Amino acid sequence: MSIGDVKSEKDNKGQQVKVIDVAIHPSFFHKVDTIEEFKSFFIAVVFSGLEDKYKIIFEDEKILLRNKRAFGKLQQHRIQQREVAQKMQEAPGQKSLISELTGETQTNSKVMIETISSTETPRREPMYRLFKKKVGQNCLYGEFKLPDVISAKEVTLDVGEDRIILESKARGYLLDIFVPYIVKQKGCTSTFDRARKTLTLVMPLVGG
Repeated sequence: MSIGDVKSEKDNKGQQVKVIDVAIHPSFFHKVDTIEEFKSFFIAVVFSGLEDKYKIIFEDEKILLRNKRAFGKLQQHRIQQREVAQKMQEAPGQKSLISELTGETQTNSKVMIETISSTETPRREPMYRLFKKKVGQNCLYGEFKLPDVISAKEVTLDVGEDRIILESKARGYLLDIFVPYIVKQKGCTSTFDRARKTLTLVMPLVGG
């Protein structure tokens, strides 16, 4: 996790607000974004880190922006690569710290935790294209190829103001992308063509 510097941005009302970027690995973000208990824990850790670094006291009430990963222009983060495990040098005949605490020699110590293999359902990103038409309404169109999907009931679609999340757990599809426009969420429509196995999404844009 990398905590950025404090910067100034304008909110939707045009008012100046203070913003701090927090960067994490994409795979870790997916875990945070999909497991509610883990999300609550991570948010608590983030605010604790911000308070410790910048000596800021935050209010207990917090608002999560729906389908929005960043606010304003992102800062660049410099991530330092470090070794996960380092070999510790020990004097001849010296017991390890864990052996001393447990009162056992290292040769007689037993592994208390076993790694149990786990498998995750593989996810595929469907083929898709986003485009705008030269004439007509100011809309962004999306076409998503879902050859294994039989019915629209197998698909969940969530459209935010700048983000599209399309998922079919039954067929192993997952698409999570951001778009360089501001979408009018209430005006979005979608249809699934069973013959073409294609989901079409129409998204009116702000300013159209």
